[in-house]
Amino acid sequence: MADKRVFANLQEVSVYDSAEFTIGAQTDYNLSLQQANTFSNVSVARMVEIITDATITFKFNSASNHSITLTATQEKYVIDPLLERLLVTNIFITTTGSTNLKIKLFP
Repeated sequence: MADKRVFANLQEVSVYDSAEFTIGAQTDYNLSLQQANTFSNVSVARMVEIITDATITFKFNSASNHSITLTATQEKYVIDPLLERLLVTNIFITTTGSTNLKIKLFP
């Protein structure tokens, strides 16, 4: 059973952002500029979920940050606010071909 202290600082949220889209080969695709459904209700995301059907790399907050690779077999990448303390203000995505993506952002 989870320790109740872990959940003491969590707040219920009533807003989120979500986008489902397909992109072709891209380098540092700027999510906040290209997808109007992202970073509009949630300007700073504490929980992020990325789902893809192809191998992609992505960077949080700046195109100059180091890449994280998500393979097609992994399918999903999640930043859990209980485990990680990253505040996400943008995502830069690199693909080598047609890729379907689902991205969810929560404050």
